[in-house]
Amino acid sequence: MTENLLYRQVHPTHYMNGLSSGAFRPTPSDQDQLSVDCSSLTTPQLAFELHQKKTKEGPNGERIPLESAGTWGFSRYICVENGLIVKSDPISGEEHQPDNQAHHLVDFSNIPGDLKKNKNRNVAKKLRNDANSIGCLYPVEKL
Repeated sequence: MTENLLYRQVHPTHYMNGLSSGAFRPTPSDQDQLSVDCSSLTTPQLAFELHQKKTKEGPNGERIPLESAGTWGFSRYICVENGLIVKSDPISGEEHQPDNQAHHLVDFSNIPGDLKKNKNRNVAKKLRNDANSIGCLYPVEKL
């Protein structure tokens, strides 16, 4: 079953009062692409550790490591059932990200309908519910 999972790093703000569906919905700056790792190419622990090696620019121009409350997994099948396309997007040679051959994108841009924002929320809730049923995969103390 794990070969069909996609791993998502959840920011601590999306885990304050339980797992938020916001962790499974791309932001406007993500251009409808949700960043995940493919379970057939990595482990929950390696995905978590690699994520923490990524940095972003802070307010004073300093580099700040990205945060994660943990690695959650959800089924690739839920993406297919809801019109989301999962595509390989390996990262290599980027300045502020380590190489990651397991990196994939879940494309929300093809969700049909006039109320795309609401549909994105509904699909994100389905992904969150699946991730909740599987539980946090790393670190294990979240289980």
